[in-house]
Amino acid sequence: MRVRSNIVMTVAAVALTGLLFPGAAWAQDTQDVWGLAHPTSGELLYTADEAERDALVESGWEARGVAWAAPADSDEPVYRLFSDEGTHLYTADPIECLQLMIGGWTGEGICWYSDEGKALPVIRTDRGYEISSTIPGDSTEIAWYALSGGDVTLETADGITVTGPAGFSETEEFQRVEDEIEKVHQDGHDLGIVLLDLHTGRGISYGASEQRYSASTAKALFCAMIYERHGTAGGNARLVEGAVVDSSNEDYFALFHHYSEEEFFDWLATSGAPNATEPAQAEHYLWISAAETAECWEHIWRWWLTGAEGADELAGLLGRTRHSAMGGLLRQRYDAWCKPGWYEEDWLNIAATNDVGVVFSDCGPYVLVVMTDYGSDFEPLFPIIDALNACHGALCGGSTESLLTGYEERS
Repeated sequence: MRVRSNIVMTVAAVALTGLLFPGAAWAQDTQDVWGLAHPTSGELLYTADEAERDALVESGWEARGVAWAAPADSDEPVYRLFSDEGTHLYTADPIECLQLMIGGWTGEGICWYSDEGKALPVIRTDRGYEISSTIPGDSTEIAWYALSGGDVTLETADGITVTGPAGFSETEEFQRVEDEIEKVHQDGHDLGIVLLDLHTGRGISYGASEQRYSASTAKALFCAMIYERHGTAGGNARLVEGAVVDSSNEDYFALFHHYSEEEFFDWLATSGAPNATEPAQAEHYLWISAAETAECWEHIWRWWLTGAEGADELAGLLGRTRHSAMGGLLRQRYDAWCKPGWYEEDWLNIAATNDVGVVFSDCGPYVLVVMTDYGSDFEPLFPIIDALNACHGALCGGSTESLLTGYEERS
């Protein structure tokens, strides 16, 4: 896939001017450089343009977070070039840039700037471009200099994994998430959570790999399979609406007379949940981890972006589900696809209260999965969801305001 910026560099411009490309105007002192991976070739592409980042993610590229931070301006621009073979190259050397263009590469303009203070060397490797912790012995290995490092992934002492800016785990919003997780444990319960920003790859997870009872959240996945595989629910549209919007068990079970369980598990395996299984004591539901649940919802979002037949119809159903803590709280401000699931512990010896989906927030869409072993009790989920939403805002530049007060007043 060829990616072009608004500014296209020409050989003539290089020859006639010493500086060559006008740079973008930036209000801030630094700019983040985002990494993305091509879904098939694995090529790593870098951009400081958030609009380009979002467009690439929505066309199938995988967000890899901030690779490094660059100065908003300097006398040492970095140029991006594109080859006919479908790869990109970056250089701060105008001579190399000109030679490559003469050799057939297409210039795509200034992509960001090198740090004149030479804070962190960025070197060109077979794997892409990496910040070097030491100055290479051969200075020709240095492609340019970054101002500071990018996103980091770490696990806290409490077992929470966070991907975001260095030091984010010390923020008030993150500590609030820690407090809510601790409250669940103090209640004698457990949970798995995933928050994944779909444009940046930033996020939080906890207990995400453990298999948990899906309860009725499985209904959304089954109905997504129907629309993706068949394009329409046809004469079963009423059953799908009942299963998704009203969480009707009767309508959900009736759908299995028209679509097979084998097809459902095949869809799960190819949509991010190859390890999902069916509980022996709860036919048509799932044992599934929060991580694989999140993978499935990302898959649904990406499928919806293609504009495929049935995608908008499914999105419309997911956008008006009932009984959802996530929907009740977050739809005050944002559009949100949600599917709750709950089960009161009984002779089956399983209990669950879950809420999962995609939130279209003021700073971009994100997947949110909260799976607990509370028995049909959504009250504990409200402060957890509120804390996670505020944490997403802090991670990605959106609102960090609590929505609990507005919900309680409306209720």
